[in-house]
Amino acid sequence: NVGLFASFAVFLVLFIWIERFAKDPLVPLHLFRNRMFSTTMGLSVLYGTVIMAASIYFPLFLQGVFGESATSTGRIMIPFMLGIIVSGGLTGRLIGAITFRSIYVLASVILLVATGFLSQMTTDTERWVFTIYMIVYGLGLGITYPTVISSALYKVNQNVQGIVTSLSTFFRSLGMAVGLAVLTSVQSNILDSKIHAILPEEIGKNMKNTTDFLIPQIRKLIPDDLYKQMVNALTQSIASIFLVTLFLIAATIVIALVMGRAKEELALEKTMQPKINS
Repeated sequence: NVGLFASFAVFLVLFIWIERFAKDPLVPLHLFRNRMFSTTMGLSVLYGTVIMAASIYFPLFLQGVFGESATSTGRIMIPFMLGIIVSGGLTGRLIGAITFRSIYVLASVILLVATGFLSQMTTDTERWVFTIYMIVYGLGLGITYPTVISSALYKVNQNVQGIVTSLSTFFRSLGMAVGLAVLTSVQSNILDSKIHAILPEEIGKNMKNTTDFLIPQIRKLIPDDLYKQMVNALTQSIASIFLVTLFLIAATIVIALVMGRAKEELALEKTMQPKINS
């Protein structure tokens, strides 16, 4: 993993050096001198990581604690997705009415509330309670989707708008990739230490991964008392991930606060401006 990150850093520096002297660069570096654009890209990375925390650990928690099957992931994620869709649609009314900064802070505060509760989950958490957590988490994330595109395009020349739109998606994907690597590594290490402390050797030799105890064939080999301890260890490791996510969301608020007071200029305002000036 260290080697991969080192390679990434080397190729990133090389890419920036090439782009500086390219006549027609893939990524115009002057865009990053625009405070609105650069802060939006930073938010895209962090929100991408926040997305991965939900995408990976909501299904895993439901599978481990509530006994859902891995194949039912699509169905059990519906409340989360509904939250994204509803808030994403309503956010259009906020864009232009208030500043981008205010919209991002609102999204992050909602995410902070949901993630705070998620970081306190236990095996005693009720299914309906967890569903509410998912919905609220989705509501916070849904606000960010249209806002990221709008703030990234704020006062950007038309000839680079396609590039800016692509970059906003790229940086979110980058955050998702980094989040996948970092969060799964942290969660796996926490779970490994807890599982190996309670797992008998004769059962452990049948498990390639510490989450294999959720597989029905291996589950049959584990006594009920031991299984409950393993599920509790899994729950604690997932709660720890959302505790880490809390700090990432707090970082989004800090970035949003330095992006300025700009807000989207509505089309009606733009068309009325010449008449007002005349």
